[in-house]
Amino acid sequence: MYIFQNHLTQNMATHQQLVNKLAVGHSNIQGGLTSLVKCLDIQNLILREKLDILCLNETNLKSDIDSSTLALPCNFTLLRKDRNNESGRGGCGILISSNINYKTIDLNLTTSTDKIESLWIHLLDCNIYLCSFYRSEQFCPIDTFLDYISECMIKLGKKKVIWLGDINIDQNNINTINYRKLDQTMKMFGLVQTVQEITRIAKLGDKITQSTIDVIMTNTYSHFLSCDVLGDRIGDHQAIKFTVDFNVKKPLKFKKILIRDHCKSNISAFKTFLKENCNYSSIIESSDVNEAAEGLNLHIQHYYDQFCPIKQIKCHSDYIHKPSEELLRNIKLRRKLYRKYKKHLSDDEKKRKNNRLPTTPCIQCKLLWDNFKKQKNYTTKLARRDCRVNIITELKAKSAINDLKGVWKTIKTASNLPTKVSNTSCNLDADESNEFFAQIGPNIQEEVSVDNDRNEDNTSYQK
Repeated sequence: MYIFQNHLTQNMATHQQLVNKLAVGHSNIQGGLTSLVKCLDIQNLILREKLDILCLNETNLKSDIDSSTLALPCNFTLLRKDRNNESGRGGCGILISSNINYKTIDLNLTTSTDKIESLWIHLLDCNIYLCSFYRSEQFCPIDTFLDYISECMIKLGKKKVIWLGDINIDQNNINTINYRKLDQTMKMFGLVQTVQEITRIAKLGDKITQSTIDVIMTNTYSHFLSCDVLGDRIGDHQAIKFTVDFNVKKPLKFKKILIRDHCKSNISAFKTFLKENCNYSSIIESSDVNEAAEGLNLHIQHYYDQFCPIKQIKCHSDYIHKPSEELLRNIKLRRKLYRKYKKHLSDDEKKRKNNRLPTTPCIQCKLLWDNFKKQKNYTTKLARRDCRVNIITELKAKSAINDLKGVWKTIKTASNLPTKVSNTSCNLDADESNEFFAQIGPNIQEEVSVDNDRNEDNTSYQK
């Protein structure tokens, strides 16, 4: 199908769009952005919760992984901050809708930010400064991070600020020294922590732990309409979401474009009409050749517009790791098992509180958790199998038609390398390159002459 570049490849801006309140989400995905399963989970989270912005923690990306090879929604832009030691651990990112007017900002701080993993954006329409951050206890000490918060808040002054991320300090354990330090810093700058529910459930040995370490800290809480911990779980953290009292265009589920409908039935009907039912008498009877040619063009264009109308289609994400039906079924089953576990855990806690029973581990909770983990591991195994099968299938198909360029493109995409590499070196000079290659011949000739002279000298010496 031919896509008209001039005026048809529009993102349907002229069509009426619904308006939503600004919805921002956060999820610690614990790596796996190159994995099909987690990318599908991210897409489903954005669509189901109608998010305009989704902040990600523990992206676990390195500089050799190109963002364009990740299976993320095509109408969202990924901003990323990888860990600077190229370890492939930690890092954070922001997925932001194409409908949002924003710009990235650099606060030009005096303190060192080598241990800080954060991204700042300025939402221009609502004048809010949003920071997506990730603080690892092993990588970034709490004092270093609190110094960073302090200098940022001093730089921003009285502006509206929202901090969003995994701070790795349990907000339910108020007696720890780290919590007290964080609490004092927030009070100093009028920040409020708005997440009140459990955001992480994990199993350590036989013990199931619950903590609130994913936080939203803001000095503009009066503009919040809601703040919730969602049932969605991509890593072992619950996703969180808040809504701000500001109208934005509803993000499209898919990017939409306009194309000509060149289906077989339309083309066949168009050819039959031109051959058998079309009246060319006025064109044939014309005595002016140019007039006849122009009339024929207009005649064909008129009926072409009728037989091949313009239609709107959805532009899906362009990636080769296509999920199988079996994988999609198992993803649904994994979510169902987790919801079942969480419901049983909540009911069990209520019973123990009402009956004042000790908080001993529940056998049924352990069983449900183990079933969920088994299903989660099996789903990951299926995703890897599908990825491998899809890559092999595409390589075979392109090899069969001797499409070497396509083969290399598939290999690069599967390896998360950019398919198009632009030369960004500023050290190349055209004149120097031309001079170098122009001198290759004379230099070789000179070397050959020197070798011949040496051989002649050796021959005469031996004589």
